[in-house]
Amino acid sequence: MQQDIDDTCQGIENTRSAMTEKLDKLEARVRETVEGAQSSVADIVETVKDTVGETVETVKRTLDVQYQVDQHPWLMVGGAALAGYLLGSWGGGRTSAAFSTHDSASFAAGTTPDLSASHAEPLPSRRS
Repeated sequence: MQQDIDDTCQGIENTRSAMTEKLDKLEARVRETVEGAQSSVADIVETVKDTVGETVETVKRTLDVQYQVDQHPWLMVGGAALAGYLLGSWGGGRTSAAFSTHDSASFAAGTTPDLSASHAEPLPSRRS
């Protein structure tokens, strides 16, 4: 009977040792996995920071007028001419009706026109 009790105690001790060893191995694997995941996340965060930094620099360079003029002078001249044309024609192409050809002749004669009696027709009123 004592032998059976000793054998059972020895079996329990062996099982306990085997389980402790397996738990230690499992803990080591979990630590490796967590450390690997943390390293991966850190790498991803660093990559995103680098990409965002590069994007910010690209946007700054794109909006830097002096840099763009230095890099593309003829394109900037053409763009300025186009912008001037568009802004000039933005008014719908209407000329001022305050001065007529008669008024131009008055200027040439050295007299000033009477602006109070403008020849322009009044603009129609808008109703909402």
